[in-house]
Amino acid sequence: MAGLRFLATLGTLQLAAGHPTFARKGQSAAAEHATHWKGPSTTTEQAVRSYHFHVQFVAGNKNSTAKALRLRSAYVERWGNESCAGLFDQDGLCMYNVDFAAMGPFVSGNWAAYVPTARYQEVLAWITQRRGDLSIIAHPNSRNVVHDHFRFATWVGRPWPLNVEPLLWSKGLLPLESCNEWECIIGRSGGWGV
Repeated sequence: MAGLRFLATLGTLQLAAGHPTFARKGQSAAAEHATHWKGPSTTTEQAVRSYHFHVQFVAGNKNSTAKALRLRSAYVERWGNESCAGLFDQDGLCMYNVDFAAMGPFVSGNWAAYVPTARYQEVLAWITQRRGDLSIIAHPNSRNVVHDHFRFATWVGRPWPLNVEPLLWSKGLLPLESCNEWECIIGRSGGWGV
């Protein structure tokens, strides 16, 4: 009986914390929260210049691709179809071409939009309410593309794995930091000799 009271107390404390603690399968809550750690004191925060929203879909799957393209059409109708001239520092909202296969860090198809910081909340609220079962990664554009995608990104829906290798050109990792397809960590991962 004392054990049940103890568990009930722990449950109450968890509710009082203001938010639940979730951990990926096989990962402790402490490890999950470590992704929110700002890193060693030698790092400096980078200003967020803008955001990219990437709507993920299963390449080669007609149903998944059709849902993503319908959302893209609705997005274009609402926000416009201006083509982006580059990755960063656009004049306003704009669209990138659809990637029907894996490209960059994305392991399957996606379409992407550039969103200025001043429009982030408005666009995020709109697309979140219309995404259905599609997953979307909204990542900031600072000067550290690795952390933008792995540490500072917001997922709406289920997170998808990412491929860090195409982002390593930026040399964005911290000393003793390593990334896998799910996250970047500082220190030893504890797996397979790393």
